[in-house]
Formats: sequence, C-alpha cells, structure tokens
Amino acid sequence: MARKIQFGAWVMLAVSLIFLPVSGFAGNYYVRKSGGNDANPGDGWGAGHAISTIQVAIERAGLNPGADVIHVAAGTYFENITIGGNITLYGGYPSGGGTARDLVLNQTIIDGSGVGSVVTVSDVQDVVIDGFVIQNGVENGAGGGIYIESSSAVTIVKNQIKNNTAHGDWGGGVAVVYSDVTLRNNVIQGNNTDQHGGGISFFGGNDVKCSGYVIGNTIVNNEAYKGAGIKSANAQVFIMDNYIERNNARGDGGGIALEACSSASITGNTVSGNEAGYDGGGIFCTDSAAFYIGRNFISGNEAGNWGGGICLIASSGDVVNNVISDNIADETGGGISHYDKASSRIINNTIVYNQGGDDTGGIECYNNSAATVINSIVWANLPNQLHYGDGSMLSVSFSDIQDGYTGTGNINKDPLFFSENDYYLTAASPCIDSGTSANAASTDIQEVSRPRKSGYDMGAYEFVKRGFAADFGANGVYLFDGSVWTGITGWNPENIVGWGTRLFADFGANGLYLFDGKSWKGLCGWNAESIAVSRH
Repeated sequence: MARKIQFGAWVMLAVSLIFLPVSGFAGNYYVRKSGGNDANPGDGWGAGHAISTIQVAIERAGLNPGADVIHVAAGTYFENITIGGNITLYGGYPSGGGTARDLVLNQTIIDGSGVGSVVTVSDVQDVVIDGFVIQNGVENGAGGGIYIESSSAVTIVKNQIKNNTAHGDWGGGVAVVYSDVTLRNNVIQGNNTDQHGGGISFFGGNDVKCSGYVIGNTIVNNEAYKGAGIKSANAQVFIMDNYIERNNARGDGGGIALEACSSASITGNTVSGNEAGYDGGGIFCTDSAAFYIGRNFISGNEAGNWGGGICLIASSGDVVNNVISDNIADETGGGISHYDKASSRIINNTIVYNQGGDDTGGIECYNNSAATVINSIVWANLPNQLHYGDGSMLSVSFSDIQDGYTGTGNINKDPLFFSENDYYLTAASPCIDSGTSANAASTDIQEVSRPRKSGYDMGAYEFVKRGFAADFGANGVYLFDGSVWTGITGWNPENIVGWGTRLFADFGANGLYLFDGKSWKGLCGWNAESIAVSRH
C-alpha cells in the first residue's frame, strides 16, 4: 500500500510555527469562522480572542506541552488540517460561541475543497475528533476524508464523514494505517475509492500492528472495488452494533471484506442491501483465522458469484446466532458459501429465503471445505438448502432442514415463525427444545439466555412466551398481534428510558408489560381492557 509523503506540508507547518506568538498557556482554544481572527490568542469566544481557522488553533496548541482541547463553532471551514499532537477537537458549538453543543443545529463542517485528505493524523497518540461534518476530500493516495498513520488511541466519534474520495488507494472515507483507532457513532456515507474500503479501511503488516473498533456507526452508500463498507487487511477488527447498508463493491465484499486478519469479530450489526460484483454480498472473508460472526441481521444482500450473505474462502471461525435471510448469489451459496479449505461452525442460525442461482440457496461447501451445522434452521431457500462437493464435508445435527438431511436430531418440519419476515418462534414451533446443549450458544441473537425451558431451541431466537410484538412509531407504542398493528397513544420512546426499538408485549397482573429480550418492564396505567386488540 502506498504511504503518503507530506514533506511540503510539514515544512510549511514548521515555518508557520516560527512566527506564531507564544501564548504561555495550555488547555482550551476557541475557533469561530465568523468573528474570529488568526492573530488572536484563542483563549475565548469573544472578539479579540477566538481564532478563525482550525489549523492555526492546532498549531497554537502545539506550542505548549500536554493535552489541549479545541472548541470549534458552527460554520464551514475550507481547510485540510493536520494533527501532530495530543489534541481533542470538539465541533457543534453555536456560530457565535457558547457552551451548549448541538451537532444538529450547529453543524461544524470541515470541507476539503476536493484537494487532499480533509484530516490527517500522523505519529501521535490520544487524539479525539468529535462532532464534525468531514466532506469533499479528494486524495490521490489513501484516506479521502480522514487519514491516520502510525498513531494510537485515536477516537473518531459522532461525525458525519461523507462524499470523500481516495483515488488509486484505500479508504474513501477513513484510512487507518498501522494505528489503533476507535470509530463510534459516526455516519459514514457516500464515500468511494478505486481500491479497498469505500467507507473505512484498516491496513496493517506482519510486524506493525493495526487494530480497529467500529461501534455504533451508520455506514451507507459507499463504493469500492473491495469492502465497500469496511475493508480490513492484516489487522484486528471489532465491528459491533453498526448499520452497514446499501454499499456497493465492484469486486468482493459489498458490506464488509476481511483479508488476512489475525482476529475479527462482527457482532450485533445489521448488514443489508449491499452488493458485490463478485463474492460476498454482505460479508467476505478470505485467508483469515479465528473470525466470529454473531448476532447479526444479514439480509437482502446480493453477490454476482458466491455467497449472497457470507462468503468464506480459506478462512476458519464461527457463525453464531445470526438471521441470514433474503440474500442472493447469482452462482451458489445464497446464505453462506465456503471455498478453498474454508471451515466454520454454524450454530443457532436462522438461514431462510435465500437464493443461489442453479446450485444452493442455503449453505454451500466446495473445494475441500467443511462446515458443521448445529441447532440451526435452514428453510425455504432456493433451489435447495444444503450442498457440498469437491472433497468437502457438511455435518448437520439437531437442526430443522427443509426436505430433510441425515444427522443426529435433525427434523424436517415447518418452524412456525411468528409472522412473515419475523423469525421469532411461536409457541407451537417444533424447533422449541429440539436442539442440543453440546456447543450451543449460551444466549440468543437478543442476548436472551439459553435455554429458557427444558431444552435448547433451534434457530437464532430462543422462544420467549409473549402476547404481542411491540415497536415504537410516530405516535407512541404499537402492538402487533400477528396480523395488524394497533397504536397505544400516550406512550412514546422518551417515556421508556434505556429501551431498544424492538420489543415484545404482554399483559400481567398490573397491566401492560414490555420485554426487550432480557427482562420485562411494567407500564402501569395500561391494562388489557383499555386496548382493543385480541391476544395472539
């Protein structure tokens, strides 16, 4: 991978530092697009105090030892900034200054004007970038939006990183090279690269480590050759609780692509609507050991060749507690494909309604690969559920396989899901208590403990008795009885602290109760008589 050379930029920075006044303090600096002046000391928001450009504030802070915080008021800053010290950047303040941050009302935009990376972080530690819109970077190397190299403890949080481009290299939105970086609660959209990692890329080496924590982000509408949403090569990555949707790879890995990763965890994500011109519409994994793919919703992805949902090549690991549905592979393995000595344990998954060209809609094993399927539901895939060949092995036990499959504890019965596109088990499901404790997951896709009854259930969901499904809509809580939604006016998400958007509901002695997958919580004041919905 090409390394960026920025000698000219560093010379200009060094020259500018010679002529900057020494303010004599370290700590907080303030930047205002309107009303600021780069000749000011930066020690407050007021006239004669605030600086007008972010880069000058960074340089001013660099004159003093220790950690510095730079507060940036709303506005559009046409800059390409370089961070070379222990800096925290906060955006989202009112345009005239003030203490109340609001990232929606007070958008703080750093615009690269189509020339170079918008933000460069190099050879530093303990850097935070929080609350900015980072846009319109165009870099001939890596990192159109943000480029991070040889740095540690870098945190990118609550930013919008959009419409950036890396020509001929990695990381249209963010490129991480030989660094330790956390990206949390960002929106990363509309970025592209000619090569790898349209949204985010991680690049490490055998001797120089790279690790990434990607948590709670929305990664959408990015484009690349490989890994349109996220690409990781020779790195350790932990990808958790993200929405990775509608990304497009011309080659492999529409949503996520892993290559030669020593460890990778993909947990609790929604990976949907992504496309790959070749393999792995949702997730592509090659030459990687010890991967873990767990508690994800992987749906509606499409691959031009193998693995609409997941494609595994020469890799080994576990696939646990996922719903893998409605994916398409033009060739084979609509749900999961294995190739070139790939191996996996597929435990407590629900693999349904996938399509696989002329061969296999559910799970495919080929070219000396092996898969062990336990406690899973493989149903309604087209043209068939399972296939293996060319020296491969496919072992299945305690699973519900449409049309049947030889193996201990297997059944061939309609799993009786809660409703269309809702793969919870109903009380009459034959999959309840039909699994095995051997190698079973200890919790389900919603982290409900297993088993709930006398035995382990098949599929991603452990059965929980409930009367209704519940969700939040525009006017409050809605209940679903299996056929229609009914609104309960007066209750809204703000009244229920700490709850997710997908719940169950039932009636107890004191009224209506909601279940978030872990525990029941009563909503006093609502009772069965006040809600005209028949119990399901």
